[in-house]
Amino acid sequence: MSQKISPIIAFATIFALLSLALQLINFQNLSLSREIKSYNNTLLSELDENNNLYEDLKAGFTLRYPDKVTLGEPLGDRLTLTIKNERIENIDYPLGFDQENIQKDLKELARGLYGREMGCAFAPSKEVVTIGQNNDVYAKDFIRFVCLEVCDVQFSRVLIFYKNGYQVLITLTGEKDKIMASMPEYFVNDPVSCGGYKIWNFELQNEFYQALESHQGSVVAQSWYDTFENIVKTIKFNY
Repeated sequence: MSQKISPIIAFATIFALLSLALQLINFQNLSLSREIKSYNNTLLSELDENNNLYEDLKAGFTLRYPDKVTLGEPLGDRLTLTIKNERIENIDYPLGFDQENIQKDLKELARGLYGREMGCAFAPSKEVVTIGQNNDVYAKDFIRFVCLEVCDVQFSRVLIFYKNGYQVLITLTGEKDKIMASMPEYFVNDPVSCGGYKIWNFELQNEFYQALESHQGSVVAQSWYDTFENIVKTIKFNY
């Protein structure tokens, strides 16, 4: 004899299936929205041929950067652009990012997927973008606010892509002390673990990010955030 199914159980089952379906739809929409962002189809870059030119003959690309940006290793008191390239077969980063993971990352990014986790990325900032004059090269775009230890505070916008057998990392590092002083409400003193130095108020970190996303950051913080995008929009490949 067949058993009757309780209306409550039936309703709960249907509700669970509908919720799962909505989650899958939202996930797919989120993935698509992240994949189609293009730095050349949004706002035009404020930079032109009158700005400084950087040329990478190995990876085969050029970009422009303004005079207010220093090219080189990060400096705490300057807006600093750091560009590194590495032959893919020579990459062997710590924390398990070996050749196997690099090859997986290369293949996944070529399909428009974010790929492997690397670089202490702030999760809400992670996305896949297209770059170059033809919008046909996928890159990872993310922000790094802290890495590996609680006392660390940094402002790094990072772009990673693969071209001509090279992995390219482009990082724009903001003026740490000036940014913290201009938006003090997002930081707290830690006299116990960090010697009294200010660190992130981690509960407000996402609010800080949203302020930059909505162009509501302080002048110095917004300058760091927006300058990165203007630089990336100038990338051209030699193909």
